[in-house]
Amino acid sequence: YVTGRNAVVATGRVIKGKVNTGDSIIVISKDGKMTKATVAGIEMFRKLLDRKEKGDNIGLQFGTEIDKTMVARGDSVVNAKTTHTVTNALTGTLKLLDTAEGGRATAVSDGYAPQFKRNGHDFTGKIAGIGTMNPGETKENVVVTFTSFNGVFYLGQELTVMEGGRTLGTFTVTSLKAEELPLSVTVSATEKSYDAETYKSSAKLKATVTGGKEPYTYQWQKASTNHGRGGYRD
Repeated sequence: YVTGRNAVVATGRVIKGKVNTGDSIIVISKDGKMTKATVAGIEMFRKLLDRKEKGDNIGLQFGTEIDKTMVARGDSVVNAKTTHTVTNALTGTLKLLDTAEGGRATAVSDGYAPQFKRNGHDFTGKIAGIGTMNPGETKENVVVTFTSFNGVFYLGQELTVMEGGRTLGTFTVTSLKAEELPLSVTVSATEKSYDAETYKSSAKLKATVTGGKEPYTYQWQKASTNHGRGGYRD
């Protein structure tokens, strides 16, 4: 907030297109809320300008529609006349650095939730569609869902993947939605036990499901197995 001018000025970089003084714009907050406004002025190196283009770092002065409580770091500004998509889920190509490049020493799997850096702002995203992925590998059709962030993205945009302040790789956007992944079900047995007198065994079964569409429906089906002297058991 600039005292004396009664104006809010947000600093940032022009990622795509151009911006002109007088343009009608939309400010999109991290929770997806949209607020219409106008560009009252453009500043660069303390000089007032009429127009700036892609790649320029600028100060954007908003009209009176915006007060200092309505803009925060990580928000997006788009032209009101353009088509844009606000989403919390993306599909893209994930590339992990290998260990020698400073990447992880161990593999990651579905459900891994690192930080993604976009325009200087970090937010957490949950990864699906990789199965198990080792450092140094690249996988396509990876889905990322952001747990507490809605923003404007564009095709070809590259997000930095980070963990604890360390760069682990990149994620390149190929679709502005979460493409449906192939359904995969893995069943594992835990807490196994066996009674030698009755020849009965038991275990707890855990089903891990990825892909497809939620909510999932399931049905357990009994199967008989030959246990030798004990005969067949369900």
